[in-house]
Amino acid sequence: MIYLISSCTSVKSMTSDDKHLLRNYDLSNIEKSCAEWKKNLSSDNIDKIPARKLYQGPSWKATLDVENFFSTKFTTQLLIASAGHGLINSNEMISSYGITFSKGHEDSIHNFKNIENPTQQWWTKINKFSLNSLNTESYIFLFLPSDYLIALKDFIENLIDIFDKRIFILSSSKNRLSSKIENRSLRFDTRFNSYEKGTFITLSQRCMRWLSNEVMTKELPLNHKILQNHIDIFLSELAPYKIEQRKQLNDNELMKIIINQIKIENIKSATQGLKNLRMKGFASEQKRYGKLFNATIKDDN
Repeated sequence: MIYLISSCTSVKSMTSDDKHLLRNYDLSNIEKSCAEWKKNLSSDNIDKIPARKLYQGPSWKATLDVENFFSTKFTTQLLIASAGHGLINSNEMISSYGITFSKGHEDSIHNFKNIENPTQQWWTKINKFSLNSLNTESYIFLFLPSDYLIALKDFIENLIDIFDKRIFILSSSKNRLSSKIENRSLRFDTRFNSYEKGTFITLSQRCMRWLSNEVMTKELPLNHKILQNHIDIFLSELAPYKIEQRKQLNDNELMKIIINQIKIENIKSATQGLKNLRMKGFASEQKRYGKLFNATIKDDN
C-alpha cells in the first residue's frame, strides 16, 4: 500500500464565509484564534463536501494524476496536509476555508505577530490525525512545498520514526531541513523547470507527477538510492534553468492586469494571480501585488 501526502490548494470549488478566513481572527493570539477556528469549523450548519472535490486547479489535478499513476498497481490512499483541518483523508467531508502556511497571503499563518515558528505551533494545535491508523508496512510519499515541510517538521519526523526507509520526501527547497528529514528526502532542483515550466502547478506536484509516472512505467523499485540516482541522471541531462527577466510595472499598469485576471480569467486569490502575472513575464513584489489584488477583489464584490 502507498500513502500520498500532498498539500491543499488555495483554489476551491466553494467560497468560504468570514468565519473561515484567517484574516478575520486575532493575529496577536494564536491560542485563542486556533480554538475559535476549530469551533467554527465544527459547526453543524456548515456546508461540507469531500475534500478531494473541494480543492481545484492545475496543482490539484497534478496531485490526482499521482494518485492515478500509483493506483494502477498499488492500493493507494491520498492524504491532504491542510492548514485549516490538519492531515485528512481526501474523502473526508470538510467545509471550505481560507488559511495557508505559505507566506505573502492575506490568510497566511505567518501573519501572526511576534510569535516564533507560528506555522509549527498552528499545525500542532490543528492536527488531530492519529499515526496509529496507518499501515506500518506501507510506503509514504510526501510532496509538499517548503513552507509546509517546515510547518510539519515534528510530524514528519514522527512518521520517519515509524516508516524509516519506507518514507520518501520530495524536496526542492534551497533551505536545508533537519538531518532526519534530509536523509529520507529525494532531492530535485530548478533544472526540472527546463523539462516542465511552472505555471499554476507547484514544483513539488510537478516533480511528484513525473516521478510517479517513472516508477510505474519503468517499474522502479521503491528504494531511496535507486530513485535518487534515477532523478540525478534525469536532471543531469537538462539545461540549467535561467530565470527570465520580468518587466516591472507601475501601479496603474498592474491594476489593469489584476482587473483582467479577476473579471476575465476568473482568478480568485492573490497567490494564484501572482503566479499568473510572473508566468506572463511581469514582475511585482509579493506584498505590493497582494495589497492591490485584495483591494481590487474586495471592491469588485
